[in-house]
Amino acid sequence: MVYGLLLSAFIGAAHYISHSFYLALSKHRQRVISFVAGVSLTYLLLVLLPHFYALELVEKSKLLLFFVLAGFSFFSSH
Repeated sequence: MVYGLLLSAFIGAAHYISHSFYLALSKHRQRVISFVAGVSLTYLLLVLLPHFYALELVEKSKLLLFFVLAGFSFFSSH
């Protein structure tokens, strides 16, 4: 119960000060978006794709790998 209260206090404080972070980062918005996109692409390539490929069911993992790559390509192009 104490952890729930601490978590809710932390989330409330983060919500309260998020407007000041938004104003501080608004001039660096493109750089922040590029950084987040780079981190997510790195995570996808170095962690998720090898994990999907190493699944025991080889044929299904190849199909799953295809859908993961197709979904990432679709959403990153928009």
